[in-house]
Amino acid sequence: MKGNNLLGIIQSGVLSLSDDARTRLGLKDGDSFEIVLPHEDYLVIKKKNAGSKGKIALLGELGALSISDLFSILNITQKGGVLHIFSEDIKKSIYFRRGEIVFASSNLTEERLGHVLYRTGKITQEQLKKAESEVDSKTRFGGILLKNKFITPKDLWWGIKYQLEEIIFSIFSITSGAYIFIDGDFLPPDLTRLSLNTQNLLMEGLKRMDEWNVIKDIIPSNNILIGIGDEPITVELTPTLQKIISCIEGRASVGEVIKKAQLGEFNTYKLLYQLVKARVLKVVEKEEKPTVEDGTKRLSSAIEKYIIFILLLCKGSMKRFLISN
Repeated sequence: MKGNNLLGIIQSGVLSLSDDARTRLGLKDGDSFEIVLPHEDYLVIKKKNAGSKGKIALLGELGALSISDLFSILNITQKGGVLHIFSEDIKKSIYFRRGEIVFASSNLTEERLGHVLYRTGKITQEQLKKAESEVDSKTRFGGILLKNKFITPKDLWWGIKYQLEEIIFSIFSITSGAYIFIDGDFLPPDLTRLSLNTQNLLMEGLKRMDEWNVIKDIIPSNNILIGIGDEPITVELTPTLQKIISCIEGRASVGEVIKKAQLGEFNTYKLLYQLVKARVLKVVEKEEKPTVEDGTKRLSSAIEKYIIFILLLCKGSMKRFLISN
């Protein structure tokens, strides 16, 4: 989490938390802690009323062990429990059962199920807002979508699986932070559980990291506009590639193509990249970060125009002065 000054020692050796830290951690007056791991340089504490559902099996800072190392260890040892990843204000949790991933969650709004389904074109923005307004402690978001017939059971199942995979793959880009793995079973019984092959996800995650670096160099964001290329098509187009092209009428943003194609974000980016490289499609508008040099040039140009304007104004005034006299 952001801010390292969460703890402070006051008189009599009492350990206290800042008000900001208490709010973010959801702590209440009267909460007490016990020391789990004492060390001259480190201190791990646990809420006394947290119960005994599980025990800390792994704990550390990202960098000493990579995400792929952690996944491999949990898979090989067939562990069951939850792996929490913390990086500044981001928290992501991966749930394991006998070493295989069965669920994942994230505190990021864009990685919630509803936003994932909207971004991939499975539901509309109006349906998303209505479903969010009906969420309560008794009904899960997916159940509301089904009740309102906004989505089919098949598409909901696809969305849950896709959301889980995207959360997992996003973790591979996290390079700093901390992790903790707690042994035990923490998933509510009514929650949809998937059983995904951890080793396959691990390999796919590492592969995606390499591919994203190449793709993002050409297509950096969802706001980029894509248009039909100017040159004759000389490559064979599969039905999937044809589907991507059909989503572009003149020009369209990458985000619009993702919604229309309904193939998932990464897959759409990958297909768009292939078509741009084959010159079937072209990047119409690409975001460019302004540099200091660009800013200086714009400022110089503005000053030049202003000086010319003043000179013309003065010239006109002088001309009127000479005529009138």
